Amino acid sequence: MTLSEQELLDLAHLAGLALTPEQISNALCAVSQALTLAQPLQDSVDPGVAPLVLPLPDAQLRLRDDSACATATLEARDALMANAPARAQGLFLVPTVLD
Repeated sequence: MTLSEQELLDLAHLAGLALTPEQISNALCAVSQALTLAQPLQDSVDPGVAPLVLPLPDAQLRLRDDSACATATLEARDALMANAPARAQGLFLVPTVLD
């Protein structure tokens, strides 16, 4: 399966990527190869087989409560946020994605 240059540029725009002409040609080749590798899986889909949600029908998922927990100290918080590209007052700063 091949990808057109415009489709690749559309994907790059959605991902927030600015590609140079050289990167475009390299990405077209790489993505087309990946899609070609995945094509046999798409072709083998049997409409009579339901998607598999769990590998074992009787298996129970072990889920934990999704709750926020405070760090014990400011030093612990600062250590957890040390690699954040942008932060202010103990919060992660993220760029606006939607206008």
